Amino acid sequence: MNISISRARDSSVLLTALLTVVVIGLTLGSYLWVVSNQNQSTMHALAWNSAIPVLEAGLEEALTQLHYTDIDHLSANGYSN
Repeated sequence: MNISISRARDSSVLLTALLTVVVIGLTLGSYLWVVSNQNQSTMHALAWNSAIPVLEAGLEEALTQLHYTDIDHLSANGYSN
């Protein structure tokens, strides 16, 4: 009983397995890159949306101060130039 092993078949199986691993790795890497960028974009939007009410409150306070006192009398309420 002679069993012959074909080296060409062994190498093609190895090549197919390596190619499959590379494709799965590239797919996973691309997916992680997209998720990372989405997370960064979400954090940026969250920071921006948290800062806007503070900005509006500061502007409203400044305009109210200017409305009730003129620019030369800002020290009346503890503000300075």
